[in-house]
Amino acid sequence: YQRRVHGIVSCAHRHRPITMAAAADAKVPVQKLEFKVGMTCGGCKTAVTKILQKTAGVTGIDADVDKKTVVVTGSVTSDQVLEALSKWSKAANKEVAFVKVL
Repeated sequence: YQRRVHGIVSCAHRHRPITMAAAADAKVPVQKLEFKVGMTCGGCKTAVTKILQKTAGVTGIDADVDKKTVVVTGSVTSDQVLEALSKWSKAANKEVAFVKVL
């Protein structure tokens, strides 16, 4: 349950105001994330690229079938990328794992 008073949202169960500035601080900075993706062909690369192009915050994708890696650039977290690729990975029986921040 939330209540808005003078532009401040207050949660009734926590009794703490949530300001718009606090919400802005939660934005993800632009970063490069590397993933290990079980791509085996150009079709896999195309599918992964199309999925990530539709993911909010993603501004760049570099998929390499030979190395089985995907580098994602943007204001996105590793969990968001993993969630976006989870349906494809299950359907295609392919592994997807976060490796590191570049």
